[in-house]
Amino acid sequence: RARETAEAVARPHGLPVVTLAGLVEIDHGRWQGLTWAEVAARDSERYALWQRLPGRVVMPGGERLFDVRTRALEAVRRVVAAHPGATAALVSHEVVLRVLLGEALGMDYDHLGRLVLDNGGISVVEYGAGPPVVVTVNDTAHLAAVGSLEGRTDP
Repeated sequence: RARETAEAVARPHGLPVVTLAGLVEIDHGRWQGLTWAEVAARDSERYALWQRLPGRVVMPGGERLFDVRTRALEAVRRVVAAHPGATAALVSHEVVLRVLLGEALGMDYDHLGRLVLDNGGISVVEYGAGPPVVVTVNDTAHLAAVGSLEGRTDP
């Protein structure tokens, strides 16, 4: 879905979509492809910890949030360096976006669940000489007209 969203954002501006490895979703390891109910049934203790304190969990065969942070921040730094003073749209997945927003807000990994991020929501972070400035988080006003948030269940 992230690629499709990026294409929808880029198309009206005649811009190419560039895939950055640093912005791919967290590697869920052996949890990949499972529903959360299946993960809870197969790996209940680790799943419970993921729900409470995600910064302390390594998904079996997968990544830690620290790993996601490291690669995602490097991708953002490269984009900012390549396009100083410009506006860039970075489209990614929920965990990656939570980690990047959490980093900009100075949040501990264990509190990232406090951020609600809907599919298609827009968050704006300004990067410059100083610390990042978070301007908007999860703006979904553009989605209201199409009813795409109907039936949403908050975490």
